[in-house]
Amino acid sequence: MASVSLITRGLRLLPVAALCLSIGLAQAQNVTDEERLYGGPMLNQQERDQLQQQMREARTMEERQRIQAEHLNHMRQRAEQRGFDPDGI
Repeated sequence: MASVSLITRGLRLLPVAALCLSIGLAQAQNVTDEERLYGGPMLNQQERDQLQQQMREARTMEERQRIQAEHLNHMRQRAEQRGFDPDGI
């Protein structure tokens, strides 16, 4: 009989869990590319698209890490050129 009450209790919590999941997914979808990418506000749309394309085409984890490191260095240089603190972007 204990297993029946556990199942019943679990079924009662199922709608709550589904609601929490849907709220979390909705919030995650509101994040723009500009916010998601390091230094995103300093990139134009073409640069963001190009970086995303490079990451999609990367065949290995090492290649993705190299692209990310190059992007980080480029954004730090751009921040310094524009008078921003590179650690604050």
